[in-house]
Amino acid sequence: MAEFSRGLRVPEQKFLRDLVFGILRSQSALLSKIARAISEPADVISVYKRLDINLGTYDLSRAYSRAQSTMLK
Repeated sequence: MAEFSRGLRVPEQKFLRDLVFGILRSQSALLSKIARAISEPADVISVYKRLDINLGTYDLSRAYSRAQSTMLK
């Protein structure tokens, strides 16, 4: 994960970490399932809103490009 997030700001790194962890844990790309997978039941709505806002805020194309080139090797 550190290799892919190199060059990203700390908030972007945290968002990417939460997103990847949530996808792996929930085995889904649905934001609601990701939020449930990474938070306590009482915090699901706030985590969902935070992830939803951050999806449109951060540009993760650099991390995506690094991950894609690594997978293609």
